[in-house]
Amino acid sequence: KSGFQGIAFSFATYGRVLTEGTLIITMVDEDQREIFHNEYKGSSIRDNSVIDIQFPEQSKSKDREYVIRFYTKGIDINHSLAIWGNGSTVKGCSTFLNGKLQPAALVFSVTYDTNTYRYTWDLSLLFSVFVVLTIVSLGRSRENK
Repeated sequence: KSGFQGIAFSFATYGRVLTEGTLIITMVDEDQREIFHNEYKGSSIRDNSVIDIQFPEQSKSKDREYVIRFYTKGIDINHSLAIWGNGSTVKGCSTFLNGKLQPAALVFSVTYDTNTYRYTWDLSLLFSVFVVLTIVSLGRSRENK
């Protein structure tokens, strides 16, 4: 589907509060063009929270490949961070951990440009109101003659 503009992932800290370190998230398209890059302080990531990644609409995203990478800097194993996953697979999606294909999928939700449809609906509604008002005005002007 075209109009890809966001993706959200669920994270867990297993009840711990991260006091140091950084989570780095990057996303590139199939031409290796960076679409998203952001760094999150460990202390800003709460247990069972969602990180929502928003980027400029990818108007030709249908049938294109995107790679999202997660890195940590300064977070040791005693203050680990996890991305929620499950044992199922999602058609067209692959999960790798340290370069090895994993038999699971991350828990995520995808956002597409929904405003395009909303604006089309708003314009249609506005046009309909205009037509109704025009017909009512014409009917009243004929009554006054």
